[in-house]
Amino acid sequence: MILDPGYLGPNAFVFFRIFSTALLFLCITRTLFIYEKKDLVPLIICGISGVLGNQLLFFNGLKNTSPVHAALLMVCTPLLVLIIKVWLGEKLNSRQWFACLIGLAGVVSLILSSVGNKNTNSSLLGDLMVFFNALLYGYYLVKVPPLIAKYGPFHILTSLFTFSVLPVGIFAYNELLTVQFQEFGSEEWLAFAFVLLATTFGAYLLNAYALKHTDPSLVSIYIYLQPLIGTAFALWTGKDQWKWNYLLSGILIFTGLFLSGKKNLEFFKKRQETS
Repeated sequence: MILDPGYLGPNAFVFFRIFSTALLFLCITRTLFIYEKKDLVPLIICGISGVLGNQLLFFNGLKNTSPVHAALLMVCTPLLVLIIKVWLGEKLNSRQWFACLIGLAGVVSLILSSVGNKNTNSSLLGDLMVFFNALLYGYYLVKVPPLIAKYGPFHILTSLFTFSVLPVGIFAYNELLTVQFQEFGSEEWLAFAFVLLATTFGAYLLNAYALKHTDPSLVSIYIYLQPLIGTAFALWTGKDQWKWNYLLSGILIFTGLFLSGKKNLEFFKKRQETS
């Protein structure tokens, strides 16, 4: 609604998300630097992967691909979390490896459907941006829990967003000069406020709280709701049209999610029984 008419560029949109969320967290914590020197590098990495790079890649990718492609690619985050855990030294069982292969096959088929296809509003560049956004966010989900456990979600998120304001401001400078707030109607202002308060401030806060109490793989699984809601909304509003490759890619991705998530769901049930 806001990006489509060109009122606000993707980088400027990201700037307002990060700036407003940083202000909200600063109002809550009223403090910025409470960290040991050894935690500075992990903090910077989490800021790049979970906020700055994540947001810039997603919204620039969304501008260059279809809403359904973006939603389905984002849902592969739980599978990427598993692969990142392997890179960090954790072992997967045969079922989890099989799940990753099936899910990533769906991702590859979806991305390749954009190549040389003139009858689609998606693109290879946009799809790759969204995919690498999911990869960065998966890395953030794995690396940020120790920091949250040590300093608390409010302090961590305050720093992650505050430290990201200047870099994203540099990226967004030219777009900020051409923002057309005067063209906003009531619907645009409501949508803008909803994104800033609910899907940025609220979403990051709830995710941080969840990461403090459970496993990153389990937290990332709940992202599977996104493509269902995003796909339905995009088709309903006419932002995208149904294509049969969506069904094939979606089946592969969701099959991979189901197989990879069984262990996490069992873990969650046991946790509930003992609490």
